[in-house]
Amino acid sequence: MGVDRAAGLLAAARPRLAAAVRADLRALPLAGAAFACAALLFVLDDYDAAGKRAILREARRILRPGGRLVLAAYRPGDAWIAAHWRLPADGVEPPRALRAHLAAAGLVPEAEEAVAATAEDGTARRFTLLVARRPGP
Repeated sequence: MGVDRAAGLLAAARPRLAAAVRADLRALPLAGAAFACAALLFVLDDYDAAGKRAILREARRILRPGGRLVLAAYRPGDAWIAAHWRLPADGVEPPRALRAHLAAAGLVPEAEEAVAATAEDGTARRFTLLVARRPGP
């Protein structure tokens, strides 16, 4: 299932998805405790701290107890992001800030990895992968 508030992005992704939902990630039209796993891939960087925490609270709400959240976020210093995106001042945050947002939303960080890659245009990319768990059995 894919969720996005942009109709164009959903239309492009729809052929690869079992279901597509147009919604704001801060207020998902999904049942609570319905998913064993959820992923937020390069989404939080578009929001300020309050928006990040609201999205993470929604992720916790839709996860089953013991469910996992996979999070990918850009790292400060990513040259491609600096050149191509206008993000909130607190959009791209260091991993310690992301862990704090996860904890504030009631999610328990379990694993973290710093990733360095090269984009198709040759630009060096830096991002963090985090896995967090909703407490419970």
